Amino acid sequence: MPIHPTTGLQAIGFTSRGPIWPIMGGSEDTGEGAGAGDESGVDAGELAPPAANSWWTFDSKEAATDWGNKLVTDRLARMQKSKLDPLVQERDTLKAEVERLKPLEASTQTDAQRWEAEKATLATELQQLRDYKASTERVNLARDIAEEIGLPARFASRISGDDEDAMRADAQELLDVLSEGGSNTKKTPAQKAPKDPAAQGDGPRKGQSGGGGSSEDSDEAVTASILEQIQQDRARGGLNTRR
Repeated sequence: MPIHPTTGLQAIGFTSRGPIWPIMGGSEDTGEGAGAGDESGVDAGELAPPAANSWWTFDSKEAATDWGNKLVTDRLARMQKSKLDPLVQERDTLKAEVERLKPLEASTQTDAQRWEAEKATLATELQQLRDYKASTERVNLARDIAEEIGLPARFASRISGDDEDAMRADAQELLDVLSEGGSNTKKTPAQKAPKDPAAQGDGPRKGQSGGGGSSEDSDEAVTASILEQIQQDRARGGLNTRR
């Protein structure tokens, strides 16, 4: 037997007009409870086909299909109205209640709970300020070290180290590398002022020449001159060895 394309029910017979389709929800009339309403919520009038005495008779196949489709659609609409719509309405009510109670959540907290929340916020802000202060102090220290040893300010951000001593050592090493490569020159050490011969007395001392000058002063002047010459040679890109 064929299966109805809409209701999914199997035909119970054939006539000259086509298959005979059963009525959905139909049952034998036992004579008991006649006139009682169908528990499924389907009205008896909706189940009755156009021809009550010969219910399988329709003007066309399309008319039979339309009647079956309407029957199924009406039943689904009644089920949605009786079962699904109340659930949707309850969900919407609960959502509205949650939104209404949200502003009251803070007022229901105890003083201790509010204090804990505020304390956590203040602790976070304090830690951020400490981190910013430490970062700023480190940047300023790197700039001061660079200026002190003669390192260009643009290289201050490259100074690394966990403390001031480590930063100074790293800055000095960076300055040495730049000086050897000709990218920078160290500051020329300040020459010591010559000692006053009068403060040393009139008589000649050990190590002094006959002209009144001391060998110590002469050595310091030579050393300063050599250092100055080395700096000039490095600035020109090379180191000239003197013999």
